[in-house]
Amino acid sequence: MEEYASIVLDLTARQARDLLPIGKALPGLPKLEATLAAGHLDWTTARELVRVLVPETEAAWIERAKSVPSRMLELQVASRHKGQLPPIAAEMGCDAEIVDLRPGLTAGHVTRTIPPAVRRRVLGRAKGRCEVPQCWNKLHLDVHHIHPRVLGGTHDPAQLVCICHGHHRAVHRGYLAVERRSDGTVEVRRAGPGDGLR
Repeated sequence: MEEYASIVLDLTARQARDLLPIGKALPGLPKLEATLAAGHLDWTTARELVRVLVPETEAAWIERAKSVPSRMLELQVASRHKGQLPPIAAEMGCDAEIVDLRPGLTAGHVTRTIPPAVRRRVLGRAKGRCEVPQCWNKLHLDVHHIHPRVLGGTHDPAQLVCICHGHHRAVHRGYLAVERRSDGTVEVRRAGPGDGLR
């Protein structure tokens, strides 16, 4: 398949691998197929959507994909299992910002909500690495609200944590719970059924 894609369609092997799950899923997802054909969504968005779509949830996810930035859509997809509807507003409290500290790159995306001085303070406190104990990751960091803003969380640095993208996804999938202790250190524990995390 990759050789055919390279010769006939002028695609790289990676592009072919990325498109294959979409191609396999489209026959069972007519709304997604029509939306792609009309040019209302791009293939990278479709690649995210096919991870969770079933015919009964197609319309809801397509509407969500049209209304949120791709980074937020990725987080929402990561928080769901196949067949689940998109998260409701009360579950979408994370407005984390990406901070990419690789040499030669700008410092991530422009913040939508966290004031730059607060962001710098959080990154300084974390020494530019993930604050999860025993994680030394300095790439692909997210500034995350421990208490979601829709549930009363604030931009107080004590309520913000600098975590790598992998740990951030685990928090939103409900595998980990992150808290800040009174001494300022971060506590991470496996999330149990009573944590209510998504």
